[in-house]
Amino acid sequence: MMDYKKQILNHRRIIGVLGALLPFLCLLFGSFYNEHSDWHRTMSSTYYTSAQDFFVGVLFATGIFLMTYSGYDIRDRIINKISGLSALGVAIFPCSATSLMYVGTFQLDVKTSFIFHCIFASIFFITLAINILWLFTKSNGEQTKNKKIRNKIYNFCGYGIIFFLIMLGLFMIYPFWEHLGFFSETMMLLLFATAWLIKGESIYRD
Repeated sequence: MMDYKKQILNHRRIIGVLGALLPFLCLLFGSFYNEHSDWHRTMSSTYYTSAQDFFVGVLFATGIFLMTYSGYDIRDRIINKISGLSALGVAIFPCSATSLMYVGTFQLDVKTSFIFHCIFASIFFITLAINILWLFTKSNGEQTKNKKIRNKIYNFCGYGIIFFLIMLGLFMIYPFWEHLGFFSETMMLLLFATAWLIKGESIYRD
């Protein structure tokens, strides 16, 4: 039983670490080679830089770990499978920050690929927020002091993801600050990572 619990905790920690690593890997390796001067406007734009392998690889790893996460009940499994599949979708359907006409695994028209990319990215972050706000905060019986602290952090992370997702949407419509897209995506991933690392009992354990 303890070995199974340890596996679950390690699974959560790996998901958290992958989420935290992605923005920094994209920024670091994206600076080595890039086709456009605005490659850093969004994290997705680094798909067309030397960070492509890391962008796709980490998203696929995160997606697989989310889809294979057993959780506590059927709700956990469903929401994480949706999150995992949407993470794969983000990697398979690149954004439109390129001069190429056809992109991605299926070589779709770049505009069509961008539509799928935005849909999957929205689903990914929305389901992450739902999971953190309504599933991570649940408890069996009376809440301990540390559980109350964890719930406050979960609420902060979940609502923070929603806030920065709205900011990202505004940036896509009104690009009023050059780095807002990348910043918003980074913050959402760091909030996601924080929640999963806490869920993995890295800190504030009972």
